[in-house]
Amino acid sequence: MCPMELRTNEGGIASLSPITAFEVRIASNDMVVLVLQYVESVEQFDSGRPKQIQTVLSPARALEIAATLKKAASLFLGANSGCAVH
Repeated sequence: MCPMELRTNEGGIASLSPITAFEVRIASNDMVVLVLQYVESVEQFDSGRPKQIQTVLSPARALEIAATLKKAASLFLGANSGCAVH
């Protein structure tokens, strides 16, 4: 899989949106629903009005994402290289 390009601002700095909350649900059709709330600005955070995206994943994809997040967090807690984790 080719790496995804990060959105950047005019100065070339990556545009990142902090996740402020998440929820996982099991859909009736054997899928995993992942709901993410995030903010794009300090003003949005201060107002308490985050944006929300609802995604659906197969159980296999959910396990893949969970394992990759765990690996990235473990690397960060050890030595942060700034590289993508797959």
